[in-house]
Amino acid sequence: MKTYTKMLLMLALFVFGTANYAFAQEDPIQVTFLVNTSTVADTLSADGVLQIRGAVNGEEYDDEGYFGQNINWGSTSISGENIDGDYWKIDVMMAPGDELVYKFWVGHSLEEGAGAGFNDGWEFNFDGDGDNYTFVVPAEATEDFETELQYFAGFDDGRQAPFESVEGQTAVFFRVNVANPIALGQFDPEDENNRVGLRGLPEFFGNPEDWGATAEDSYLEQEPRPTGSSNVFFSGAIYVDNDLIADLPASIPYKFVLEVDSEVFWESGDDRFIDAPVEGEDETIIWAFFDRTPPPSGDLVTANVEFQANVSLLEALGYFNRGVGDQVAVPGAFNGWDSATPMTYDEGADLWRSTFELTREVGQAIPFKYFIIWDESRFDENSENYIPNLEGGNGWEEPGSTGGGDRIFTFGSETSQIAQGDFGGEVAFFNSLPEQALITVDGTGSETYPVTFTIDMTAALENVDQPFNPEDDEVFLVVETPIFGLTQNLSVGDGQPGLGDPDQRDRLRFESTGEGNMFELTLELLLPTENHFGFNVAYENELGERVISGPGGFDAGRRYYRYITPEAVLGNVTVWPAGGYSLDMVVWSDEALDFPTPPDYGAGVNIDEPIYDTPREIALGQNYPNPFNPTTNINFTLPENADIRLDVFNVLGQRVATLANGTFSSGTHTVQFDASRLSSGVYLYRLQSGGMTISKSMMLVK
Repeated sequence: MKTYTKMLLMLALFVFGTANYAFAQEDPIQVTFLVNTSTVADTLSADGVLQIRGAVNGEEYDDEGYFGQNINWGSTSISGENIDGDYWKIDVMMAPGDELVYKFWVGHSLEEGAGAGFNDGWEFNFDGDGDNYTFVVPAEATEDFETELQYFAGFDDGRQAPFESVEGQTAVFFRVNVANPIALGQFDPEDENNRVGLRGLPEFFGNPEDWGATAEDSYLEQEPRPTGSSNVFFSGAIYVDNDLIADLPASIPYKFVLEVDSEVFWESGDDRFIDAPVEGEDETIIWAFFDRTPPPSGDLVTANVEFQANVSLLEALGYFNRGVGDQVAVPGAFNGWDSATPMTYDEGADLWRSTFELTREVGQAIPFKYFIIWDESRFDENSENYIPNLEGGNGWEEPGSTGGGDRIFTFGSETSQIAQGDFGGEVAFFNSLPEQALITVDGTGSETYPVTFTIDMTAALENVDQPFNPEDDEVFLVVETPIFGLTQNLSVGDGQPGLGDPDQRDRLRFESTGEGNMFELTLELLLPTENHFGFNVAYENELGERVISGPGGFDAGRRYYRYITPEAVLGNVTVWPAGGYSLDMVVWSDEALDFPTPPDYGAGVNIDEPIYDTPREIALGQNYPNPFNPTTNINFTLPENADIRLDVFNVLGQRVATLANGTFSSGTHTVQFDASRLSSGVYLYRLQSGGMTISKSMMLVK
């Protein structure tokens, strides 16, 4: 009897236990672990791996699984999902009362743990409860739930945020890996004179006035460095007063900078952006490589790299003159984008040159541009050198050949290198435009030159923020290339300043063609000018709200580029299509815009040999400006080294000045004639070389 009773009891317990197990299997609790990996001592990306490894109720569930999930201490355990930057979630199915003993594990893949030499992917535990963490599902839990945000346990802080929360402020945590500039010898993190900082929107970063200075609170601190790791992180939090957050723009621009002995080195390319913070919700921004460049993985070479620039088109337009103090700089990723240090002028070659000793990885792409350092007198309305509408920031070139983006030099293996120029040569022309890109009266046969712009606005009808209304909205050309703007007396700069001027608005307004959503503008160009046009298109509603084409920023594709293609190059005169030109149509887009390959400006269209390598004959250019008072520029071109003489005569045939007399190299040369001591009238200037003589006239008006 006792035996029978015992058997019934055991059977009852078995059935009861099985029923409970079946109930648990049918109604599990989903626990979502929220994890932040900003404390991982490595470059963990959103494409990496975050796992929860451990055991539920002391058992590992692998092949059999637990509620259909594997939970174990190996690589087949449950993986999480990246939801944004440093933020991840892992869903684990458990029953009420279950105990999970676990740790988080991170890796670049399941086979490669992050933070090599720094716990090989495993988080630390310094909470005093041993090596592992414990999580218990509340016995009374009946619904799925999320845990509070848990920070991956770092080296010495455990599961703590890498910043402190401050009452009344919201923290945004930034992190940058500076391993590349360290490897190249550009930055020593142990030098107390070297610092890493943030620069950006003044209202957010607390910069005193603008982007030009880093506020003390925007400098970052170096993190502990894992043994054997090449990663060197600097990090820190920016604290924003909660009552200021509502006034911030939705998107906040910034960049990282290095300060080396008080010299500032900026990141290249477009600004970085973050969303404006949410009041009271501290957050972290996923790590970044400084200048978006990882540490070198290949051979390093130290080389002297020379840059060569030609500004003859600017000289011909009268917007560059060494005689009044204008200079050229070459800012780039190799010199902290220094636009204040001039290159050296080589008079024999009529080139601006600079050489830098660089240590780089073979094959590394080095961004750079050329920059005009205009003399201060160019901005002085009371000076004879004044250039109307000129802005200091307009010294940057905007070459259509790169879509307005940076030039790129690919670093080679030689110890002496020359940065690639334009048209397959070593010489770079400012804006990638040789003097043959100049549209002149001689080249068109008219005082002005009509150019027609056409745009299809259909895509703008679907603009999310402000759809285009073709019945009521006005459409405008937004000129983006400063040199072209100067030739047309148009304002160029941030905020579309030209559209604030009624006269300029009238000149730049498109009109409907009456066919679909096609709009057209014919701009009567003032001559001389250049043949390439970098522009955007804006539409504006009755409230003055304006939408601009393109993605913005500084990279290629932020604006349209179009060219007038020459018919021929004859000596120093480029012949352009008669009667005007219709540019290829553009299509409205708020994404990357197209930019075609520029013409090669050869003697005829599509020649193979670039014209700047060897001029075909001696040529004497028309002085500019003309009429003039009291200075003007005269250029001449030589096919080879030659002895020349350039004189100026009055109408009586008396020589009044000798502008050049000696041996000059092949290429184009520009000299200035100062007639301040002469009276108004017509003067002749004559170029002699060997048995050849070329003469032209000019007019001085005082």
